[in-house]
Amino acid sequence: ELYILPQFTVSGERDRGYYSGDTLAGTRTNQMIKDTPMTISVVNQDLMEDLNLTEISSLEKVVASIQDEGEAYSNSVVRFRGLLTRNQLFEFMQRKLGQNSYNVERVEVIRGANSLVYGQAAPGGKANYLAKKAEFGDDETEFRTEIGENNLHRVSIDYNQQINDVMAIRFMSIYDEREYDQNFKSKALNGQTLAISYRPTEKTQFNLHLERYFEERGSPRNSYLDRTGEYGKTGILEDLPATPDVVDFLSADALQYMINYNDGSLFGSSTSRVPQLNINSAEDLKNFYENAGINEDNFGYGSPDLIRERYGIFIMGDVTHQFTDNLALKTAFAHEEYNGFTQQLATSGDIFLSATSRAGLRNPNQEVNSIPTAANAQDPGYLIYDGSDLATMPSPYIIPTWEQSHLTDDTDSVRTTLSWNKNILDSKQQFILGLDYDRRESTDVQFQQVLGSANINADGSWSSSSYRARDYVLLSDYHNGGYTDFQFFNFTNEVSPNFNTNTNTSNSRYNAASPGEEAINSLTNPNYYALRRSREAVVDTKAVWLANQGSYKRGRLNTLLGVRFDYIDLEAESLEIQSLGRDKSSPIDDTYTEASPSLGALFWANKSFGVFANYAQSIESPTGWAINPIGESVPAETGIGFEGGVKFELLEGKLSGQLTFFDITKENDSLTSLPTPALMRLYPYVGGLTGGPNDVLYTNDGASFSPYGRNVAGIDTNSSGIELDVYYNPSSNLSLFLGYAFSDALFKSGPKDPATGGNLVEDGQRVPGTAQHNANFTARYNFNEGALKGWHVGCNLKYRSKSYYNRLYADVGSDSRYTTSGSARPGGIGANFFGEDPGDGRTDALDGRPDLFPNVDFDGNPFLGAYTEYFDIWLGDSFQTGLFFGWSGRLFSNENDAPRYYFQVAADNLFDERALYASGNHARYTDGRRIRFKATIKF
Repeated sequence: ELYILPQFTVSGERDRGYYSGDTLAGTRTNQMIKDTPMTISVVNQDLMEDLNLTEISSLEKVVASIQDEGEAYSNSVVRFRGLLTRNQLFEFMQRKLGQNSYNVERVEVIRGANSLVYGQAAPGGKANYLAKKAEFGDDETEFRTEIGENNLHRVSIDYNQQINDVMAIRFMSIYDEREYDQNFKSKALNGQTLAISYRPTEKTQFNLHLERYFEERGSPRNSYLDRTGEYGKTGILEDLPATPDVVDFLSADALQYMINYNDGSLFGSSTSRVPQLNINSAEDLKNFYENAGINEDNFGYGSPDLIRERYGIFIMGDVTHQFTDNLALKTAFAHEEYNGFTQQLATSGDIFLSATSRAGLRNPNQEVNSIPTAANAQDPGYLIYDGSDLATMPSPYIIPTWEQSHLTDDTDSVRTTLSWNKNILDSKQQFILGLDYDRRESTDVQFQQVLGSANINADGSWSSSSYRARDYVLLSDYHNGGYTDFQFFNFTNEVSPNFNTNTNTSNSRYNAASPGEEAINSLTNPNYYALRRSREAVVDTKAVWLANQGSYKRGRLNTLLGVRFDYIDLEAESLEIQSLGRDKSSPIDDTYTEASPSLGALFWANKSFGVFANYAQSIESPTGWAINPIGESVPAETGIGFEGGVKFELLEGKLSGQLTFFDITKENDSLTSLPTPALMRLYPYVGGLTGGPNDVLYTNDGASFSPYGRNVAGIDTNSSGIELDVYYNPSSNLSLFLGYAFSDALFKSGPKDPATGGNLVEDGQRVPGTAQHNANFTARYNFNEGALKGWHVGCNLKYRSKSYYNRLYADVGSDSRYTTSGSARPGGIGANFFGEDPGDGRTDALDGRPDLFPNVDFDGNPFLGAYTEYFDIWLGDSFQTGLFFGWSGRLFSNENDAPRYYFQVAADNLFDERALYASGNHARYTDGRRIRFKATIKF
């Protein structure tokens, strides 16, 4: 019986090597990419198998405009064209759980701002994963195993069985365990999927996808951030990646600034610098980091006890019905239950240097030689450490106190698509009506270790000094093996952690009990865990969209017109317990409406070349967790994009591809990159307590700043550039794919300083973590005859140009006539108020306070204006080579029903290049060479 696949299904039967000509990304119905006026790439099974593209982050190997963000909690955060995309899609559905290739048929990547089809889209683009489904007429079982360096072990099974004429099932399972070059970094995945297809008639089909997912990651911080310049100790730029290799990327001016600051020539002897540090050259700065034991494998603090778990279920189903040859309907639903658990060391990415504030260092190499006092009796090994050895060799330290977070995210989604095809006046028209619905309920609860319940105030708040006063560890001791006992602050049952969530004392369901409510003795049990923050949010998104795809002039002219209407309702509550207490909640109740049009056209001038252009808008629902300093939700991110270019198909379809020019603006980019001084300028304290949530953000002397959140609305980013994709498949033996992308991601505008009207984000400043040039090349050759019949060989090359890390501000002070004595200042404000004094050791991103003291300085003299000095830090480029070869055939005989085998040996990063590059707001190293071996049998 012949069965026609519904138009909502795409098949790989017409794939040619690495090239796929069909897609669902244009209208959620099967269309040819060459006739769709968008930039679409398909990562098919051949690419996934050859290059081991098991995770979302690995897509950067083949799609040049994708850059892995290196986000520690998952593998779903990537950049498209330099713009951040936090979540990808699974069959057009929202998904928070991780994704792995074992149950994926193909990946469709659409670039640009397009909410029309993808629903909640990102301006740069999104990846949509299409699931493997139970198949009729293809009873097959596949066993696969893979082993490799860094303790890689991967085992999977794929079993498909047609039960009868109307039902088929498919069971898939995966266990994937691996480690990485970075110390303590690891991953273990355990997942199972059951797919069911039910086809009662040739016009109706049901599909069901039942998935269980459990993943555990050890994900240390990607990098140490240097805070040794705090309060003028070293003069090293704040947030500089703390690794010897970064010195090679510093400009001469940046290096000279740090030398002058360190030797006292910049501000004289009035600073609190450590004079014995002796940084007089690039080599001295390298030695400073090398003496701390930092290298490419431990560049980022971790421990064996660090755990990040994600687990849950993903249930998805759909029904497709073909009413007539021209009218079809598909309704799909998805339900996801996501749970996240994180146990990690807080603030461990920051390294400090202070010869005066570490009198209580625990030194594991000395015997206890002091009598414990009330201040340190909670730890028998706590020492009175005079720091005398620091006089000759200062060393940075870390603060490895424990924290824990609990996340939940339950999502329900519905996608309904009605398609009607009609021939009108010698043209082919497809009209589409879509109805989408998403409901997301999420929570985020965080706890942190403090010195004991006695340090918790009655309202649940507590001072950060409750944990900073105790757990100082010399970085050199840790890296050199002298400090390995983590048990005394370990987050285990042996030390009786207390997650006190008593709900009887306040207005939230997440609360920390007041000190008297738990029988905890702070001197005998230092491992008390206090509630730090709780957030919960409910987001409802309803949308209707209309589209028309037209084909004219026998397919020479193709158009795509549509509009999407979104209504978003957000209810959320945020409590910053640690700084503001249980009673200072920040309720949020916002609604958003947005119309997102999409317009596109493609014209084939001849059989070989076609030109296309499109305009599209996008919107993403806010999560409820992106909060500004006064407790308000940051508005939804929106995007506007333009594309234009050429599509080509030559040599009877053997050579094809596209050249695209783009310009995208992302509005309300939810960034957290503004420094604290800039946030304080943007949200100045106005006094006058009224009982509102913003009353106690910080005191009116500028001494403290305790924000609800650090996100800021009104920041727009822009990315423009060019992309090239070329596929060449001259025969069944050879397949080539070349991709190139140039993207220039810049800040376009930002919020204004309320005092001066100036921008807090400089127009034209580059977006951190981006590289302008990216290129990929993949080739495979199959031996179809001769002595090497059944063998194949291939390679993958990945180039990434130098990457922009960030703009780091110097400690320069304000106008030189500012005094350092606070007595002459109005209101008696201290000398370190907002860091306007020269050499006070604080980043002067925005200096002075003309909003409080207009037109005069602190001595009453005419005000000439504040100034800043900054250095743009660029890190290295990278060029990685991957090589693979393998062989396949049939066991025992050449009969078609004989079992098939497949073996492959591959080397990633063949030449073991360990490049330091920027990714997001941090720096990290590329993984070194990894050899892996894969074996598969199908029967």
